[in-house]
Amino acid sequence: MARLKIKSPGKKLQIKAHLSFGEQWNPKEREVLESTPPEGFMRLEMVNGRSAFYSAPADMTLERYLDGGLDRTTFFRMIMQIVNVLRQIEHLHLKFANLQMEPKWIFLNCHSRDLYFLYQPLEMPGDPVSPHKLLNLLANAASGYDTEAKAIDELRRLTAMTAVIQNSDLEALVVKYMPELESGFLYSSRKKQKRRGGTVLMEDYEEDYGFGNGTVVMDDEEQSDLGATTIIDDEPVYEPVNVGVLRRMRTGESVRIEGEVFRLGRSHASADYCIEDNTAVGRAHAEIITRNGRFYICDSNSKNGTYLNGTRLAPMRETEMLSGSELRLANEDFEFQIIQE
Repeated sequence: MARLKIKSPGKKLQIKAHLSFGEQWNPKEREVLESTPPEGFMRLEMVNGRSAFYSAPADMTLERYLDGGLDRTTFFRMIMQIVNVLRQIEHLHLKFANLQMEPKWIFLNCHSRDLYFLYQPLEMPGDPVSPHKLLNLLANAASGYDTEAKAIDELRRLTAMTAVIQNSDLEALVVKYMPELESGFLYSSRKKQKRRGGTVLMEDYEEDYGFGNGTVVMDDEEQSDLGATTIIDDEPVYEPVNVGVLRRMRTGESVRIEGEVFRLGRSHASADYCIEDNTAVGRAHAEIITRNGRFYICDSNSKNGTYLNGTRLAPMRETEMLSGSELRLANEDFEFQIIQE
């Protein structure tokens, strides 16, 4: 595996990787990481010869963070994020052996509690690293805190009993004790169960459960062919969600806030929304953090500052934005609105 070095710890943490003798970059995997970085992966910013540079909006290593213990929510969210990263590797046909699973090379954003994993797109990776050790470290860090003891025991049994832990088992454990996280799992088999007013469709039952005991309700068209009674479903309940939108005053452009952490800055490599035509704005200037339908702005220790309603914000500290708030990055003005969809 390529040699690794932390280049600039801080709000935007950077890693330099340098190939060892005989190693080569995999061009197809490089393209995947550079075009659309998968959720929870460090961003591959540049490859220069035998060196590669990665970044993430992280504050510290997971190894250091675990020393302070884990609260209930963070414990279960970290398990969910591990599952999501492993599932994305399968979905994108990447190699498990290229994923760093050691806590000293996994990084954390202390504001959002998001994990960032380092994936190195190598042509000839080494042996895959099992997540067993990482999961046991999470269990140890959660011990003695308000996390359910039963959940910790179940996690330890999973890591002790099986050489290969199924992602579905980890998902089931999280949902059992913290069901509100169920919607956060990527590529979940649970989501394949299309439900219309409580009706399970035949195709989903066959795919996820097989032909076991119990009653299966078929699609309306299938039932009509068999002369069966069509079930009329209830109308779905509409639950609006808050969406944040920035309007750039100079150009009139509207920017929709996507994801839990939305980065603003001058660099395409460092920002989700790039303000490339204003040199007063920092490369990684600020972040908008979405949490439970509310929105927070956090200055990333920028040189020219971030202002909310005319007040300069302290760096590295979240401040809530309300609908109608005026936001300024250096000398670039925005208006923030919350709409419901």
